[in-house]
Amino acid sequence: MCPIVDLVYATYLGKQTYSNTVVYLGIPCAESPVGDLRFRATVRLNTTRVYEENDLNEETVVDAT
Repeated sequence: MCPIVDLVYATYLGKQTYSNTVVYLGIPCAESPVGDLRFRATVRLNTTRVYEENDLNEETVVDAT
């Protein structure tokens, strides 16, 4: 069974690469620096947008491998 991490707004599935190492790829931590956000301070991630864009429900697990 691969490790799963629950971030409240999404649940991500990781990949165990070695016996003591798990990777989670592509998990956003802030809004992408595009358009008006370029060369500005970091903007907190809009977790509602992430939830809706991934069409998630409470049982969905996003593959982050």
